Order: sequence, then C-alpha cells, then structure tokens
Amino acid sequence: MIDFGTVRPGTTLYVPFATYDSNDPTASVTLTGLATTDIEIYKDGGTTQRASDSGYALLDTDGIDFDAVTGIHGFSVNLADNTTAGFYSAGSQYWIVVSSITVDTGTINFIAATFRIGYEDAILNTSIATLASQTSFTLTAGPAEDSALVGCVCCIHDAASAVQCGFAVISAYTGSTRTVMLTAGTTFTVAVGDNISIFYPANARWFGATAQTGRDIGASVLLSPGTGTGQVSLSSGTVTAGTVSDKTGYALTATTGLGNQTANITGNLSGSVGSVTGAVGSVTGTVGSVGSGGITSASFATGAITATAIAADAIGASELAADAATEIGTAVWTTASRTLTANTNLNDPTSAAIADAVWDEARSGHTSAGSFGEGAASVQGNVTGSVGSVGTGGITAASFGAGAVNATALAADAGTEIANAVAAITVEGSLDLIEALKLVLAASAGKVSGADGSTVTIRDTTDTYNRIVATVDQYGNRNAVTYVTT
Repeated sequence: MIDFGTVRPGTTLYVPFATYDSNDPTASVTLTGLATTDIEIYKDGGTTQRASDSGYALLDTDGIDFDAVTGIHGFSVNLADNTTAGFYSAGSQYWIVVSSITVDTGTINFIAATFRIGYEDAILNTSIATLASQTSFTLTAGPAEDSALVGCVCCIHDAASAVQCGFAVISAYTGSTRTVMLTAGTTFTVAVGDNISIFYPANARWFGATAQTGRDIGASVLLSPGTGTGQVSLSSGTVTAGTVSDKTGYALTATTGLGNQTANITGNLSGSVGSVTGAVGSVTGTVGSVGSGGITSASFATGAITATAIAADAIGASELAADAATEIGTAVWTTASRTLTANTNLNDPTSAAIADAVWDEARSGHTSAGSFGEGAASVQGNVTGSVGSVGTGGITAASFGAGAVNATALAADAGTEIANAVAAITVEGSLDLIEALKLVLAASAGKVSGADGSTVTIRDTTDTYNRIVATVDQYGNRNAVTYVTT
C-alpha cells in the first residue's frame, strides 16, 4: 500500500502495485481481470464508494504487466474529475481499494493507496460550503472563535481543475457560522465546493509591528532633491520647508524656473518676462527697471490694458518721450492704411490739411459729404455712395468674402452663359462636351443591332438616330466607326 500523504487538489495519482505467487512470495506472477470498475475510493472512513469510475485509467493500456514486466501493474486517479460533484474536497482522507482481481487462481482484494487533499503547509484544508459573494462565504470546517483567521492568506483551488487557483487575504471571520470575508476576490470565479487552504498570517498584525497605511513613510525620513535613489523630484505640487518666515536661506539662481507659480516678488526683475497670465493684484513700491526689450507686445494678453487699469492722467506729457506724439500720429496714419500721393485732387496736400481731414472723418463717423478725389487710398469699413472706377487688378480673389457672389449678385443670364461655356469645352478632336456625352450615353444605354454580323448599329436613347455605326471583324474588333452627334 502507498500513502501519498497530503496532495494538492486536482492532482493525478499514479498507483503501482505488484502480485506474487501464492506458494512462493518471491516469484512474481501476472494477474487477470483488472478493470477500472475494480477501482473503488472511500472518503473519510465511510462505506459509500465514489459513485463514478470517471477519472480512473489503466496504465500501459490494460494496467497489467506494466512495460511487459511480469507482476508489475498500475493505474491512475485524476482528482480534477468532478463527475461525482464535491467528492474530492480539501481536508478529507481517502482509501483507494482494488476489488477484485484474480492472482494465481485466487481472488484478491487490497488497499492500493491512501491520501489526503490539501496543501501540506496549510493550517486548515477545507471547502466552500455556501457562497454569498466572491468575497464572502462559509467554510465546511473552521475554528469556532471569531477573528481566528483574520490576516491569514488563503488559496482557493477550483474543484474541477489541476491548476486553477487564486490567493486572497481574510479580513474578517465569524466563528459561529464559519463565515469568511476577503479583502478582495481571487483571479477566478469561485463556487460552492471549491477547495480552500488557509495559511499562517504573514503581516504586521501577526508580528506585533505597526501597520503602515498608504503614503505613510514615517516621521524621521530625510528627503533630498534630485532623481536618484532616495531622492525626490517634484514636477507639481507644493513642498513647505520650515515656517513661512524661515525662507532666508533659499535663493533662486539664474537657471531656476518658477513655472506657473503664485509669488510675492520684492527687488528687481531683470531679463525678459515671457508673459503674465491671469490677474495681477497690485504692484506697490518702486519697480527698479525692466531690461531693454523686456516687455513686448507678446507680454500683454488680449484686452490686458483697459481704461480702469490705468489711473487718471497716469500718462501725461512728462511720461511720454519727446517724439511720442509724432510716433503715435504716424502709427495712427499707418493703421488707417491710407496711402496718399501728391495729387491736385487733394486740394491742399499738406500735413495740416491731412491731419484735419483725418480728424473730420473720425469725428463724423466717415459720413462726411466731402471727397478725397482721386487720391490713392486704402479704405477699411464700409463705402457708401458711388465708386467711380477700380483700376486694373484692384479687385482680387481676396477681396471677396465667403459666399459674396450668389444667385442675386449675378446677372439674369449669368447661369446660362456659364453653362454654355462649359458645354463648349472641347473633349477630344472636334468633339465638344455635349457631343461626347451623347456618344457615351448611346454606347452605354442605346439599342444595339447587327451584333451577329459585320456591321453593328447603336441607336441613341430616344431611338431617333443611328448614333454609332461600326464595321467589325469576326471577333467583334471595330475596323471603322461612324458617329452621329446631331
């Protein structure tokens, strides 16, 4: 007899045995009559045999004289076979009995092997009795004390598989009902009857240490900046060192970037400031200086400077450079996009007259009845009244807005003229577009006659004209073709 000890759920057991001469125990003899129906398995000392022979197999075809060696026999038992549901379960003990075979004319019954199901190093091997969820179920066997299994690791093994299993940690246990709660379910879906093996706890609670929560690294940990082992590199967030007033020893170097930070800045800023976004509360005291080119048009967000942002009379004569007025006037004139040339039609093309004209036009909303005459000018906004003429190239594609030319903007016969122009396009040789389309339509949709002879005729779709007449050879190759495009 073989004692396999504790074997894992789903194991396949290979059971060898030998037979000898009844008159000479040293002489091996063969046996007869071995079949899978002779293999019986009993559970936990009970007299009820396993109901099914499924999962039993004879080795070397018939199990007799294994590898042609007289007196050596064997069979296998697959514990993953769950035909008799729940028969193989963790924590139970089994006998494998052979009953009956014939050896040396005698009928022999014997215990071939014994085994238990479970994991050898487990403190409890049992099975799932009832299942409430994947994280809550009852055990077939278990201790009577509440919380007795809390912190233990368990392995749940599928009752019908040699390899499918998953691990979990027990977070709660009720002894009176043997109810287990898991911190999380396993990697496969467990069911009633699955085997479960429970192991000793291996965590801080079991060893009397202090449990650490997430992101808790203790109170006495020194941090250093950088990206190496044990160093901290922050791309966002805030690190506070000491108290608010304890910042004396911290300095920003030329290569340090503040990023998108909120800060109170004292002293001078040198170099170029990229841009300022959001609202700036206020600037108090004297701003030392801004380097040359430090503030550009890109420094200001759209609408950054409004009437309320500038104190009354903040910019007066003393705040402007000597030539600021001239430069502003020039900028206004350039922005107006007016290019005036010396022309007798300007009447008085002097600086004073031009300035007066610009002022009058601005003050009256450009509705003055006056005229610039034939002076060359770029005009923005709307033009009212009659425009005398536009020079060659004066109107380009860019002059028209999207959808500017529509049906109402075209002359009554504009569509007809465009259609006629398209129809007159030469397609090939002397054929225009309309003539070509007539031939194509006939060839694809017209009646055909004479296809069995040497002359093939294709009619137009109105069956009025012989649109295409072709002379063909015996293979249908066209030798000559006559078209009618009337």
